[in-house]
Amino acid sequence: MLDERATIADLADVDLVIFSRTRSAHGAILMRECKKNNIRTLYMLDDNWFWLGREWDEYADIFTPGKPPYEHFLDCVRDADTTVTYSAPLAQDLRPHANALIVLPTNVNLSLFPPRVATNKHVTTIGYVGSLRKNMMAFDALVDIATKRDDINLFVMSNSLPPEFADVDPTRIQFEPYQFNYEGYAATVTRAAPDILVAPVGRSRFEESKCPNKFLEITACGAVGVYTRAEPYLSHVVEGETGLFADDNVVSWTNAINQLIDSPTRRRQLSEQAYQQVSREYSTTAVLPKFMEMLLKALG
Repeated sequence: MLDERATIADLADVDLVIFSRTRSAHGAILMRECKKNNIRTLYMLDDNWFWLGREWDEYADIFTPGKPPYEHFLDCVRDADTTVTYSAPLAQDLRPHANALIVLPTNVNLSLFPPRVATNKHVTTIGYVGSLRKNMMAFDALVDIATKRDDINLFVMSNSLPPEFADVDPTRIQFEPYQFNYEGYAATVTRAAPDILVAPVGRSRFEESKCPNKFLEITACGAVGVYTRAEPYLSHVVEGETGLFADDNVVSWTNAINQLIDSPTRRRQLSEQAYQQVSREYSTTAVLPKFMEMLLKALG
């Protein structure tokens, strides 16, 4: 529910209230009101707020014990009848606080990513989609390749263009500001038709707790991913079958990306195999029955 705008009156005649990522004082009040009136509650969380403030200094004033947002979130977990999350590490951290815990696979709506039309283009599009990362080696690899090869262009969709890209000819970069409207986001990425996208991730507890959304969305848009050899990707990507891994150095990232640039046939094979896996295990259609089962359990 929209915890900042909802009122106690909105709880009338409700059987189940879903709180998503709630961390406000008002949200905690609404959660307690539900408990007082025997209204079933479900709390959903997809980021590991137990560790965010400890591992990322910029969030220390929000997500550390004693800070109001952290305490409100924890109160909501403790008061909710059921807590739902999407990764094993986060489930492990939530379990001591949750009354009942359900772990669901994350999902992607493949219908928002229409199949791309085959073309005979001679330029490969490589790049990155998402918020900027502390692990910049993948970006350094993209820049290194772009400055040495004239058969690639770069596509970046983020909150800003990484500073590493300043040395690349701007006519070879397609930059799109990140979109929070998911339909618009999917349409923009699909229209750009990237061939290879990188998915760097750090080796922190917060990051290993993340959903493998990059794998799902890279696959959905018809691209092939190069992923950090770390969670959450180790548990979802099969190396050499549904993507490639890179180690924590620029050479490893560069080699993996170049392998895919130089072999369109292999790219197509990996893309098709990844799409089959995502469609079978992580599409909204595949996950929906589990989601409905979860709602029925939450209703009691």
